[in-house]
Amino acid sequence: MRKNIYSDSSVSIILNAVAFLFLLTLVASCKPKTAEVSISNEIIGSSKVVLDDTLLLRILPESLKYSTILLSVGMHSYTINGGEKKNFEVTEEGGILNLGRQEFVIFPITYTNTTSEDVNHAIVAANYPILLADSLVVYNKDVANSQAELIQLLQNENAKDFLNRDLIKVPADQLFISKSWDFDLDQNPTDSISVKVESKNTKTHGFRSKITDTKTFLMYSKLLDEYKVERVENKQQLEELLKKSEEE
Repeated sequence: MRKNIYSDSSVSIILNAVAFLFLLTLVASCKPKTAEVSISNEIIGSSKVVLDDTLLLRILPESLKYSTILLSVGMHSYTINGGEKKNFEVTEEGGILNLGRQEFVIFPITYTNTTSEDVNHAIVAANYPILLADSLVVYNKDVANSQAELIQLLQNENAKDFLNRDLIKVPADQLFISKSWDFDLDQNPTDSISVKVESKNTKTHGFRSKITDTKTFLMYSKLLDEYKVERVENKQQLEELLKKSEEE
């Protein structure tokens, strides 16, 4: 039987190598997770925004309305023009740092296949519900022909049956908006998506979501024939009825 005899120096080299590999593994496992965070170029361009006391934000080349940066997951702080320091938490999903305190809307987009065996699904509807924003109201023409009829419908007990529950309104006071959508602020929805079809005899649907600021949402709604965008006639009454129907 052959025996291997290691010198003290050989053993030391092996142990050092093992320790080094262990250290590399430990460092890799401790590396902080990062996430993409979008910030309005309007704010960055007009104000001095400093993150974590050290990082002065600037508009990134080739960005549109928003610049996207990588930040470690966890707590951060910022100041605007040397003002009060404020804290926010970045989630693993990433999202939007809402420095401009804008109201946002996350709305669903429905895709369907043109034939039962087609795996490529095209957009068939962007489901816009009733929405109040500033002095305007948006509603589907299939729901009502006028605001008076809309108010009458909202007074019915079954109002929640035709209100779209998939739309999410993000209030202006929400500082960090964690990502829950598919298409980002500067990203247009794709014309089609690929969906697995299990049966060639069945038409199926696919669903995605898009986020946008409320003002852009209103402008886009004006281009759609099925929706009315009007100056609200009785904002307080409409707000109370919508709130009541959402609570039911």
